[in-house]
Amino acid sequence: MRESCKDRSRKGAPLLYICGCHVAPKAVRIQIATILLCLLASPAYARLPRWSIKTNIADYSSPIPVSLSRLVNRPNVPGVSRDDRRYRAALIPDVIDGHREGEVLRTVGYLHVAVHEDDDDYHLQLSPSKTDGNDSLIVEVPSETQAPTPALATRYAAVRTFVRHLFGEQPPGLAARYAAALAARYTAVRTFIAYVRNLLGEEPRDVAAVLPDPVCVAVVGQLFYDDTYVGLENRGKQGQTTGTLWELHPIVSIASSEECDSGAGPPVTGH
Repeated sequence: MRESCKDRSRKGAPLLYICGCHVAPKAVRIQIATILLCLLASPAYARLPRWSIKTNIADYSSPIPVSLSRLVNRPNVPGVSRDDRRYRAALIPDVIDGHREGEVLRTVGYLHVAVHEDDDDYHLQLSPSKTDGNDSLIVEVPSETQAPTPALATRYAAVRTFVRHLFGEQPPGLAARYAAALAARYTAVRTFIAYVRNLLGEEPRDVAAVLPDPVCVAVVGQLFYDDTYVGLENRGKQGQTTGTLWELHPIVSIASSEECDSGAGPPVTGH
């Protein structure tokens, strides 16, 4: 007859039930390590809404130029509800203002805000104005570890490196901001996870930084409708607003540009 965990523990046998909740390992350090492995190895990202769409992009060789002022005013998709089950792993087919989800677009704008989010994405906010970060467009890039192909992993890594350089090698927040954010926002469990990530050399997450002198950038990415926030008026960070639920997500390239000042940005297109 197979012994239960309780039977073995009565005999004094050391137990280690991976990701379990009623096992006493040999030492506390083993138990902590086990919990840590469960937390870090869990495929939680894969269960996030529309994750397979937000981390993949089929063909980005011929992006369509669209002005940022047009993108920030894109209306919601009629009939699509919050976290709509029909589109958890499928693109929304509706054509809105001449474009549909999944198209690869190129636009230029001023980068005001960067956030390293809990899901490991870099969240960036672009505005048509250098002096006003409101009515912005969100563009995001996943971690290269989430890329479905080596080519995309290389692209994501390059975008993230550019952002790190732009924000002084520590985007999207400095160590002091990180410590303050931990004290103000994280629960005890999330603080522990963040602490371990820091020991492992990972970047701080859930921390935002604002560029004091916004930079004009050109980005290329997939048009994406974030239906998780249907009904929410603003998703902007750092006190700045967004004008639409549409994003470019993922983006596969970002570069400094002079097109914002010159007025030579992407033309408004209908396809």
